[in-house]
Amino acid sequence: DEREFVGGVCSRKVDAEQSAAWTACVFLQLHQHQHHQHEPQLQERLQQQWQQVQERQVLQPQPLNQLHGREVHASQSCTADSSRGLRILETAQQCVSWKNKLQEWIQEHRSELPGLGTPAQALLYRAAEVGNQRFEATVEIVGTGRTFRGGVFHRKVEAEQDAARQACLWLRS
Repeated sequence: DEREFVGGVCSRKVDAEQSAAWTACVFLQLHQHQHHQHEPQLQERLQQQWQQVQERQVLQPQPLNQLHGREVHASQSCTADSSRGLRILETAQQCVSWKNKLQEWIQEHRSELPGLGTPAQALLYRAAEVGNQRFEATVEIVGTGRTFRGGVFHRKVEAEQDAARQACLWLRS
């Protein structure tokens, strides 16, 4: 019963691979502990995490570093077999640069929205440190009155990517 796990859409290949590994880890831990009724809190937490994975509400991998004594490295993705454990694979996950997607959207729709100019002129990113090396970013689509705020991340580039992701999601709706 081998399964393949796909991680979230990330701006970097390594993050997508880590997300796939995290999904596999949650699945394996859930199945490893499903017959152990003496750990109901762990079982409940794993069930909740698996539900989040299935609903695709989890955008960032959670820190699960070990499974069956093997370290799961961020540069790897996984398939899992509940009877044999984790098998590490090198795969090419599809990674999305939301900043590039947003620039492409601006480029394609410049004629429809006068005053946008080039993507470099139309997009204004602002990032701020919001405490202990954590960053939050916004992206403004100049001339439209629209500003999109991303989440808080440890790296400025991740905060900017998330702000661009929010803008892309709004533009698609």
